[in-house]
Amino acid sequence: MNKLTIFSDGACSGNPGPGGWAARLLYGDGRITELGGHAAETTNNRMELMAAIVALETLTHPACIDLYTDSRWRPCPVDKVLKDGEKVTLGGTTLVARHTPGHTPGCTTWTARVTDGKSKKLVVVVGSPNVNPGYQLVNNKSYPKIAKDFARTFKVLNSLKCDYFLGAHGNYYGMHAKFPKLKGAKTSPFIDPAGYRDYIQLKEKAYRDTLTAQKKSGT
Repeated sequence: MNKLTIFSDGACSGNPGPGGWAARLLYGDGRITELGGHAAETTNNRMELMAAIVALETLTHPACIDLYTDSRWRPCPVDKVLKDGEKVTLGGTTLVARHTPGHTPGCTTWTARVTDGKSKKLVVVVGSPNVNPGYQLVNNKSYPKIAKDFARTFKVLNSLKCDYFLGAHGNYYGMHAKFPKLKGAKTSPFIDPAGYRDYIQLKEKAYRDTLTAQKKSGT
């Protein structure tokens, strides 16, 4: 199994306030990858966690990992495994778990119905429809169903009548461009059904193009 050592860190000025994160990945064969990002409005914990999460999301194959961070968190035990369509209620808002595997076997997209004036609107928080560089869609021994799972995911995502478009990462839905427009706006800039459709279509095309290329090459 491949060996990988990750050093990650994150910080925030003001907490909440502007912040950034970085991670260095040292592979067993001597390669080094450095990652980083920032957010205009965030928290220290979010940046600390983002550094580790993004580093781990780069993995395309099983690996033996040593993760080093200057933060420590109490382990969160799993008290329930959700199935597709199950609901979780938090603070008066009911979230619906939609199983959208492929990026990972357990990837989940969340939806919620919210009241906006006199109407109800659907919030969609996209998990991840991304076929990352190095993903093996054909003859993947560690994840044999990956191509079928991605196909299922796009079927689900295309069926959702999204109003509020959100996602696991801000770049999915243009968070940095939309956030400043909230102030004084009569309609939330995050109500973006067209942007949602365009994003899902773009990612589905990337999946289909990758699958076609890998089938053609036999890898």
